[in-house]
Amino acid sequence: MSSSFEPWRDCSVLFDVSSSRLQVDKGEEIVDSLDNVEDTKGNNGVKGRLIVTNLRLIWQCDPKPSVNLSIGYGTISKIFVKMVKSKLHGGNTKALVLTCKTKKSSYSFIFTYMVKYISPHNYSNTDKHLI
Repeated sequence: MSSSFEPWRDCSVLFDVSSSRLQVDKGEEIVDSLDNVEDTKGNNGVKGRLIVTNLRLIWQCDPKPSVNLSIGYGTISKIFVKMVKSKLHGGNTKALVLTCKTKKSSYSFIFTYMVKYISPHNYSNTDKHLI
């Protein structure tokens, strides 16, 4: 954790920032994280990690950590789920879509979780929850 709070974290959209700017700072806490998440729009076919904090979403590419996103919650104007085509998933799948706005630009991000779930109504004692 660094020593001073930087207020940009919840009101900026940043691309390919240094690892020090991805670090959780004072006043910021990690809520959850997911491995095997594809940035379907910007890095289709590449796995990464999605980190959810109380101020922003961070996506970082697994094979190349210098490829990353920091999306402050204050920039998000719309969130929804839609069907998208994913190279890693091997076809169509549901994805989280974020529409973001800053003072100068608008952005759209699509994140796809690469783990397949079995529908609860198709589950039997011999099945596993994750495929």
